[in-house]
Amino acid sequence: MPIEVEQSVLAFGADMKNSFALAHHGQVTLHPHIGDLAHPETEEILAASIARQLDVFHLKPDLIVCDHHPDYFTSRRARARAARDGIPLIETQHHHAHLVGACSREAIGFAIDGSGYGDDGTIWGGEVLRYDAKGFERAFHLRPFALPGGEAAVKHPRRALEALLYQIDEATNADVIEQLERAVNCPLTSSMGRLFDAVSCLLGVCEHPTYDGEAAARLEAIADESERGDLAFELRDHHIDWRPLLVDLLDQWRNGIPAAVLSARFHNAIAEMIYCCGKRLADRHGNLPWVFAGGVFQNRLLVERITRVVGDEFELIFSAYPNDGGIAIGQAIIGAKQWASR
Repeated sequence: MPIEVEQSVLAFGADMKNSFALAHHGQVTLHPHIGDLAHPETEEILAASIARQLDVFHLKPDLIVCDHHPDYFTSRRARARAARDGIPLIETQHHHAHLVGACSREAIGFAIDGSGYGDDGTIWGGEVLRYDAKGFERAFHLRPFALPGGEAAVKHPRRALEALLYQIDEATNADVIEQLERAVNCPLTSSMGRLFDAVSCLLGVCEHPTYDGEAAARLEAIADESERGDLAFELRDHHIDWRPLLVDLLDQWRNGIPAAVLSARFHNAIAEMIYCCGKRLADRHGNLPWVFAGGVFQNRLLVERITRVVGDEFELIFSAYPNDGGIAIGQAIIGAKQWASR
C-alpha cells in the first residue's frame, strides 16, 4: 500500500499473530504471517525473515518502529537492533497502530481486542480513540477491572468473570475474592475481549478454552440472530460502564432466559455502546469516519449489528487485518509520520 516515506522503515509488529512490515520508496509491504512469538524457533523465523526481506530490497533500515510494551519480544529485539546499529527508534501504542493500519487520516477509532499495553501501564482492549497518524486522544474506554492471576485469567475465564462479579457484589470464589482484595497479581484491564470471555463463561458456553478467542467465538456461534433486544449500560465521563449490563444479564439468566437469546442481546448491547460513543464524538468533532480494528471485529455477528445500528449515518471502515497481524502496517505509518514531523 502507498505510504509517504522517503526512508526505509522496519516495523516489527506484535508478539501474537506476528507479521512485520517494511516501508520504502513510497510503499509499505506486510510480510506473510509468522505467528505467535512464544517459542525460540518462531523468534528465529522472524529474525531470518527480516534479514531476507532487507537483502531482497538491498536495504538497511533508516528507522525502526515497535510496540511500546516493555516485555514484547519484538520490542526487545527492535531496541537491541536500533542500539547496535545506531538506528533511530520510535515506539507506538498497540491500539493506535491497529487503527492507523486501517485508516491513517483523522478518524474516530474503535480498537477492541484482548490486550495491548496502554499508555498508563494497564492492559487496554476496549478503546475509543480520536486519532490520526501523529497521535490520539483516548476518548472512551471500558471500565477497568482486575485480572486475577494475570495471564491465568486469560486462559481461565472464570477468573475474569469473578473479577467482574466482584464489582457488583456477586463474586462467589473465596480464593479469587481474597486475591482481589489483596490486589496481588491483579493487573487492571479495559479489555473487551476479556468481557466476551467472561460472558461466555457465565452463560456456560465456554469455561475452558483450548485456543485464543474460543470463548468469544462460541458465544457468537450460539446467538439467536433473530433477537433484537439488548442489555443496559451507561457512559460515565470517559468510562463505558459494563456493570449495568452484567446486572441485567445475570438477572435474566437467573430468570431462565436462554443463553442463545442472551448472547444475541449482549452482542446488540456492544453495538449500541459503540454507536453511543461514536455519536458523542461525532457531535463534538464532526462527521469523521468510524474505523474498527482489533481481534473482536473478527466477530461477524457484531460487525453486522454495528452496521445495522449505524446505518448510513457515518462512513464505516473495518480493518482488513482485524487481529494483530496488521499492526506492523500502522507502526510503519506512525513511525514515518512522526519522524517526518521532528
